[in-house]
This record gives sequence, structure tokens and C-alpha cells, in this order.
Amino acid sequence: RTIPARRGDITDRNGTVIAYSSKVYNLIIDAKVLLSDATYREPTVEALLQYFDLDEKELNGYIDDNAKSKESGGKIDSYKRMLSELTDKDIEEFTNKMNEKNSLIKGVWFEDEYKRIYPYSSFACDLMGFASNANGGELGIENNYNDELSGTDGRIYGYINDSSYEANRRNAINGNTVVSTIDYTIQNIIEQAIKDFNDEYGSKSTSVIVADPNTMEILGMADYPVFDLNNPRDLTSIYSAEELEAFTDDEFKDALYKVWSNYCVSSIYEPGSVFKAFTIAEALDEKKADLKDVYTCDGKGVYNSSTILCHGGVGHGDLTLSGALTESCNDALMQISMMLGAKTFCRYLDDYKFGSKTGIDLPGEARTDSLIYTADNMGPVDLATNAFGQNFNTTMIQLATAYCSLVNEGSLYQPHVVKRITDESGNTISEVTPTLLRETVSKSTSDALKQYMYSTVTG
Repeated sequence: RTIPARRGDITDRNGTVIAYSSKVYNLIIDAKVLLSDATYREPTVEALLQYFDLDEKELNGYIDDNAKSKESGGKIDSYKRMLSELTDKDIEEFTNKMNEKNSLIKGVWFEDEYKRIYPYSSFACDLMGFASNANGGELGIENNYNDELSGTDGRIYGYINDSSYEANRRNAINGNTVVSTIDYTIQNIIEQAIKDFNDEYGSKSTSVIVADPNTMEILGMADYPVFDLNNPRDLTSIYSAEELEAFTDDEFKDALYKVWSNYCVSSIYEPGSVFKAFTIAEALDEKKADLKDVYTCDGKGVYNSSTILCHGGVGHGDLTLSGALTESCNDALMQISMMLGAKTFCRYLDDYKFGSKTGIDLPGEARTDSLIYTADNMGPVDLATNAFGQNFNTTMIQLATAYCSLVNEGSLYQPHVVKRITDESGNTISEVTPTLLRETVSKSTSDALKQYMYSTVTG
């Protein structure tokens, strides 16, 4: 029989355990042993019914069926799982009774198993994913690092030679611990903020990423709505009983995958005005703009006979480069994009790695390569609208990764959610070090952008 390996823990960066496996037991009945002597049945059944919540009719029916099979020379079942996921406390009294001297309780044993437990329920649920006994890791870190976490089952087996039995045992090798980059406190703060927002206003989806720009370690990643990692198929907190009842099987599966999906990594959207910082950085880097330049916003821009409004359609008047960002002026950004030209603008899109997967160590990262313009297919209207983040798509993790390069002197690092792998004793097996993918802008441009964005907040 199998000796199950214990699945490794997942912790935050400071050692707070956010997923672990606890030993549980399955109650197994071996009818072959139980029926090997007529004196075993009554005390065994009596004890089973006394200490466990078993159906008496089902239990005796199983034994009766095997008794009939034995009388007719048929096969007798030696493995019947009657209960699952029992704790030490659940089995303690029965085990003591069974182990008493001269006990006639026979044909009962407890199969070891491990149950995955998430002590903080829905904490970082989209990032974590979950694990099942049968299929291992599903989604998130549980899936991406399944080989590290799962360990190797052991085995008890033997050989029979000349009526003698030679027992062998191969011990299980438990899974390793995955130390994530997540900071429990930061994750808690953003999850509470998301909850407060949705309690007051509500949304189809709210997502937040917090990253260290100097390493692209993800310190927090949260999404709304959430689900309980200990019971991931329970959607009662999201849908009413009537809605769940009306779902077809396929609709229920779609609802599950929708709530399980990590929006930060797997969904695409138009970034909008937050993209303006990139366009301004390009202009600075290419020396197409500086602090002294002034842009006049009359509330609109006309390109290829198409009128594109500034937000609200009201002009901002004369703005400096910093003012264009602070006021989030579409008109000024369109003017800047025309100075850059499609070829230069698209080169920077590639430098920022928009349209490319970031390679984050999570499953399900969305592709956006077909959703980004190239210089060959970008017209004036496309260039104008792209300049302020419309008419193209990205993912949150792409945007966060590129943004970090704007504020860390231009170094674009690969984002990651795991710091290191350790064995169960805490010894480091491997370390995830920051991976520099490319340089995007100069230090002087980065310094200027930090000041502009600071002014946007303080102003």
C-alpha cells in the first residue's frame, strides 16, 4: 500500500504559513479479515457504530454481501472505504478500544492521507490556487510549483517465497516548502481595501498588484470576487441559491473558472490614462520634449479627419510636460505622439515588452501580441489614441512590470511570486534571483518621471 507524501507548505516572504497539509485518516474495512472468524463480526460492528457516524444498514449490508460471496467460494473484498478525512481525535477512542488486549475488533484499519488546509480561507486565493488529493495543484502557485510541493509517495510491499513473507518499505519523500514573495500584511491591506470598495460601490472585478520595482517581486496581488480555498467549488457567497439552481453544468463550470481566474495575469484590458507616463518618458528619452516645452490644449485633436476629444471636451489651456501628466491631458499627449512618430512609439512598446508575456511564474498568463500595433499598421488615429492608453490592450502584470522600469532607472525585471524553495527542515534548495530583461529608459528620464508622478499626487 501507498505511504502518502506530505505536500509542502507555502509561506509568505516572512514565514507566515498560508497553505499546509495535515494528516487525516480514511476508515477502511477488510471484510476478508473480519469474516475470517465468526467471533469478530459482532464486536467489530458494535464498536464501529458506537464511535463513528456510520449507517448500520449499509455497514451490515456490505458485510452480508461478502459473507454470501465467501459461502459460494467467490471473492471477498479486502478494501472498503467507509469514512474519509478523520482526525486523530476522531479515531482515538476507537483505536484504543481496538488495541486493547484480547480485543475481537478485527478487519478495520486507518489509511493515512493528507488534507490541504488554507488557514486564512480566501487569502490571496487567485494567486495561491488550490490543491486536491487526487490531482495535485490546480491554478496559481499550487499548480506552477506542483513538482516542488508534491513530494514522492512511499510504498509498503512484500514478496512471498516458500510460504514466507518478506516485507519491504520505501519511505515517502515529503514535498518542499515554497517561500513566496507575498507580504502577508501588504496582501491583507489591499484585500481589505478591495472589500471595502465593493461593499460600498460594487464592481464586476477589482484587482490590485503591489510590486518591488527594484526586483519585480510581487508583494501583493489580489482580485475581487474571491473564493474559499478550502471549498473552491462553493459559489454561494457570489451567487444566490436561485441562480446556482438555474445553472446548467456548463454554466456552473464557466462561473467557477471566471471566479478562479487571476485577473491580474489572465485578463486583458485598455490601460487608459495611466499609460501617459510611458509616452512622456519616450519623448524625454528621445529628446523630443523637455521641462520648458508648452502644449496648448483646446479640448480636442483632429487626425485624419477624426476628432478626438480631451476628457470632458474642455481645454486645459497651456501646459508644461509635467502639467500634461498632472492634468491627464489627452490633447497634449496626442501632440507628443506625433512628434515621436509611429516607428519610434512602437519601438518603445516593444522595449516596455507590451505585447509579450512577462514570464511570471504563474499559469494562465494572457497573450497580447495580436493586440498591439506595429509601425506598419499604425495610422495617425491609432498613434494618437495609443498615446493616452486607448485602442490597444495589455494585462495588469505587463503594465506593472513596465511601470516599475519607469521608476527604477529603466531596468525592466521579470516579475515573480516565489523567493526560494526550501526542504522541510528549512534548508534552501534554490533561490529565485531578480532577472533583468532589458533597459527601457535612461536614469535621467526615470528621475524626471518620478518627480512628475509625485507632483500628480501632491498637486
